[in-house]
Amino acid sequence: MNAALPAGRTVQTQNYLRLRRGPYVIAATFAETANAGAQVLQGDFIDVWDERLPHLTQVAIAPGEQALLYDLSKIDSTQAHVVSASGIVAQERRSKNEYAFSLNSPAGIIMRVLVFIPAANATVQASSSGKSVNIKNKNAGKLYWMEFENPGPGVDVKWTWEAAALGQETTTK
Repeated sequence: MNAALPAGRTVQTQNYLRLRRGPYVIAATFAETANAGAQVLQGDFIDVWDERLPHLTQVAIAPGEQALLYDLSKIDSTQAHVVSASGIVAQERRSKNEYAFSLNSPAGIIMRVLVFIPAANATVQASSSGKSVNIKNKNAGKLYWMEFENPGPGVDVKWTWEAAALGQETTTK
């Protein structure tokens, strides 16, 4: 098998497949191989297939299992954006201290959204057809998890934060 390889190269067999595309990692561990150990990934990940969107530093993928992960080390930390959502994100608008977007999904489903905000103390407001939407949210540093029932036809979300929270100086006149 090594005869077709360039000089000095050898083939290494493994029981897994791992692909990277932008911030995403797609991984699978094969159950059919003799070496049936789990594939272990170390890093800073969000498990996109888990509805809770957990933040993980180690992921073990057992034989016969797959994973779709968002690698937070690849994130653009200079601007706010949705990392993952259980709906369609549209009409994104950004300014210095604000990030707004619309979420669309069928009415009545539980929406779960993970947002990266470049400040640790951001606040959120959400509305649908002019009425306030009650949101459960928590954060860990600059990652913000949101959960709410979609009243339909869509939800407008607006995050705001102070310039000082970004390490910028504020001036008063």
